[in-house]
Amino acid sequence: MEFIKNLSFETLVSILGLVGFGGIIGAFIGHLLQKDREANMQSRVKKIEAYSSLLNYSRGFMGDPTLSYEEALSYQQEFLKKFYNDILLFSSKEVIESVDKFFDTVSISHTNKDIVTDALFTLTESMRKDIGLKSNKIKERDKFYTVNTEDLKKKKGVK
Repeated sequence: MEFIKNLSFETLVSILGLVGFGGIIGAFIGHLLQKDREANMQSRVKKIEAYSSLLNYSRGFMGDPTLSYEEALSYQQEFLKKFYNDILLFSSKEVIESVDKFFDTVSISHTNKDIVTDALFTLTESMRKDIGLKSNKIKERDKFYTVNTEDLKKKKGVK
Protein backbone atom coordinates (compact mmCIF):
# COMPACT_ATOMS: atom_id res chain seq x y z
CA MET A 1 0.00 0.00 0.00
CA GLU A 2 2.88 2.32 0.75
CA PHE A 3 3.98 1.99 -2.86
CA ILE A 4 0.61 3.27 -4.13
CA LYS A 5 0.67 6.25 -1.76
CA ASN A 6 4.02 7.33 -3.19
CA LEU A 7 2.75 7.34 -6.80
CA SER A 8 1.71 10.59 -8.36
CA PHE A 9 -1.85 11.15 -9.52
CA GLU A 10 -0.71 11.11 -13.15
CA THR A 11 1.03 7.76 -12.69
CA LEU A 12 -2.06 6.23 -11.08
CA VAL A 13 -4.25 7.50 -13.91
CA SER A 14 -1.77 6.10 -16.44
CA ILE A 15 -1.76 2.68 -14.75
CA LEU A 16 -5.55 2.59 -14.57
CA GLY A 17 -5.73 3.69 -18.20
CA LEU A 18 -3.38 0.90 -19.27
CA VAL A 19 -5.38 -1.68 -17.34
CA GLY A 20 -8.59 -0.42 -18.91
CA PHE A 21 -7.00 -0.30 -22.35
CA GLY A 22 -5.73 -3.87 -21.85
CA GLY A 23 -9.24 -4.96 -20.95
CA ILE A 24 -10.61 -3.34 -24.09
CA ILE A 25 -7.94 -5.03 -26.22
CA GLY A 26 -8.66 -8.37 -24.52
CA ALA A 27 -12.39 -8.02 -25.14
CA PHE A 28 -11.77 -7.08 -28.77
CA ILE A 29 -9.52 -10.09 -29.33
CA GLY A 30 -12.08 -12.34 -27.64
CA HIS A 31 -14.78 -10.94 -29.92
CA LEU A 32 -12.65 -11.59 -33.02
CA LEU A 33 -11.93 -15.16 -31.91
CA GLN A 34 -15.64 -15.79 -31.29
CA LYS A 35 -16.55 -14.46 -34.75
CA ASP A 36 -13.87 -16.70 -36.28
CA ARG A 37 -15.28 -19.75 -34.46
CA GLU A 38 -18.79 -18.90 -35.66
CA ALA A 39 -17.58 -18.47 -39.25
CA ASN A 40 -15.76 -21.81 -39.09
CA MET A 41 -18.88 -23.52 -37.73
CA GLN A 42 -21.07 -22.00 -40.45
CA SER A 43 -18.56 -23.10 -43.08
CA ARG A 44 -18.49 -26.63 -41.65
CA VAL A 45 -22.30 -26.84 -41.67
CA LYS A 46 -22.37 -25.61 -45.28
CA LYS A 47 -19.72 -28.20 -46.23
CA ILE A 48 -21.66 -31.03 -44.59
CA GLU A 49 -24.83 -30.03 -46.44
CA ALA A 50 -22.98 -29.73 -49.76
CA TYR A 51 -21.07 -33.00 -49.28
CA SER A 52 -24.22 -34.91 -48.33
CA SER A 53 -26.00 -33.66 -51.42
CA LEU A 54 -23.04 -34.37 -53.68
CA LEU A 55 -22.74 -37.94 -52.38
CA ASN A 56 -26.46 -38.44 -52.91
CA TYR A 57 -26.21 -37.12 -56.47
CA SER A 58 -23.24 -39.40 -57.15
CA ARG A 59 -25.81 -42.22 -57.27
CA GLY A 60 -26.55 -41.02 -60.79
CA PHE A 61 -23.11 -42.25 -61.83
CA MET A 62 -23.05 -45.42 -59.75
CA GLY A 63 -25.67 -47.50 -61.51
CA ASP A 64 -28.13 -47.27 -58.63
CA PRO A 65 -30.88 -49.74 -59.53
CA THR A 66 -33.51 -47.62 -57.78
CA LEU A 67 -33.07 -44.78 -60.29
CA SER A 68 -34.62 -44.69 -63.73
CA TYR A 69 -32.49 -43.55 -66.65
CA GLU A 70 -34.07 -40.07 -66.50
CA GLU A 71 -33.55 -39.86 -62.75
CA ALA A 72 -29.91 -40.89 -63.14
CA LEU A 73 -29.39 -38.13 -65.73
CA SER A 74 -31.07 -35.64 -63.41
CA TYR A 75 -28.81 -36.71 -60.53
CA GLN A 76 -25.76 -36.30 -62.76
CA GLN A 77 -26.84 -32.76 -63.66
CA GLU A 78 -27.48 -31.93 -60.00
CA PHE A 79 -24.04 -33.35 -59.15
CA LEU A 80 -22.44 -30.87 -61.55
CA LYS A 81 -24.55 -27.97 -60.25
CA LYS A 82 -23.61 -28.79 -56.66
CA PHE A 83 -19.95 -28.97 -57.65
CA TYR A 84 -19.97 -25.56 -59.31
CA ASN A 85 -22.27 -23.81 -56.82
CA ASP A 86 -20.96 -25.13 -53.51
CA ILE A 87 -17.96 -27.44 -53.70
CA LEU A 88 -15.73 -24.98 -55.57
CA LEU A 89 -16.59 -22.25 -53.05
CA PHE A 90 -16.40 -24.07 -49.73
CA SER A 91 -14.18 -27.12 -50.15
CA SER A 92 -10.52 -27.81 -49.65
CA LYS A 93 -8.19 -28.37 -52.58
CA GLU A 94 -8.11 -32.09 -51.76
CA VAL A 95 -11.90 -32.40 -52.03
CA ILE A 96 -12.00 -30.49 -55.31
CA GLU A 97 -9.29 -32.76 -56.72
CA SER A 98 -11.18 -35.84 -55.49
CA VAL A 99 -14.39 -34.66 -57.15
CA ASP A 100 -12.45 -34.03 -60.35
CA LYS A 101 -10.92 -37.52 -60.16
CA PHE A 102 -14.33 -39.06 -59.48
CA PHE A 103 -15.87 -37.24 -62.43
CA ASP A 104 -12.98 -38.25 -64.71
CA THR A 105 -13.36 -41.85 -63.53
CA VAL A 106 -17.08 -42.05 -64.17
CA SER A 107 -16.64 -40.34 -67.53
CA ILE A 108 -13.92 -42.72 -68.70
CA SER A 109 -14.43 -45.95 -66.74
CA HIS A 110 -18.18 -46.02 -66.33
CA THR A 111 -18.25 -49.75 -67.00
CA ASN A 112 -15.73 -50.69 -64.30
CA LYS A 113 -17.71 -50.35 -61.07
CA ASP A 114 -14.71 -51.19 -58.86
CA ILE A 115 -12.75 -48.21 -60.18
CA VAL A 116 -15.78 -45.94 -59.81
CA THR A 117 -16.34 -47.22 -56.27
CA ASP A 118 -12.68 -46.60 -55.39
CA ALA A 119 -12.99 -43.04 -56.70
CA LEU A 120 -16.10 -42.53 -54.57
CA PHE A 121 -14.30 -43.91 -51.49
CA THR A 122 -11.44 -41.46 -52.12
CA LEU A 123 -13.92 -38.62 -52.49
CA THR A 124 -15.71 -39.59 -49.28
CA GLU A 125 -12.44 -39.80 -47.36
CA SER A 126 -11.34 -36.34 -48.53
CA MET A 127 -14.72 -34.92 -47.48
CA ARG A 128 -14.50 -36.53 -44.05
CA LYS A 129 -11.02 -35.10 -43.57
CA ASP A 130 -12.16 -31.63 -44.69
CA ILE A 131 -14.94 -31.49 -42.09
CA GLY A 132 -12.68 -32.79 -39.34
CA LEU A 133 -13.86 -36.39 -39.10
CA LYS A 134 -11.53 -39.32 -38.78
CA SER A 135 -11.09 -41.58 -41.75
CA ASN A 136 -13.35 -44.59 -41.79
CA LYS A 137 -10.65 -46.39 -43.81
CA ILE A 138 -12.91 -48.56 -45.85
CA LYS A 139 -10.86 -51.63 -46.72
CA GLU A 140 -13.36 -53.62 -48.69
CA ARG A 141 -15.34 -52.76 -51.77
CA ASP A 142 -18.74 -53.00 -50.18
CA LYS A 143 -21.66 -52.32 -52.43
CA PHE A 144 -23.16 -48.92 -51.82
CA TYR A 145 -26.55 -50.24 -52.76
CA THR A 146 -27.87 -53.17 -50.81
CA VAL A 147 -31.07 -53.26 -52.80
CA ASN A 148 -31.81 -56.76 -54.02
CA THR A 149 -32.40 -56.15 -57.72
CA GLU A 150 -34.59 -59.24 -58.02
CA ASP A 151 -36.89 -57.99 -55.25
CA LEU A 152 -36.92 -54.57 -56.87
CA LYS A 153 -37.95 -56.05 -60.22
CA LYS A 154 -40.75 -58.02 -58.53
CA LYS A 155 -42.05 -54.88 -56.83
CA LYS A 156 -42.01 -53.02 -60.14
CA GLY A 157 -43.67 -55.95 -61.90
CA VAL A 158 -40.72 -56.54 -64.24
CA LYS A 159 -39.72 -60.08 -65.10
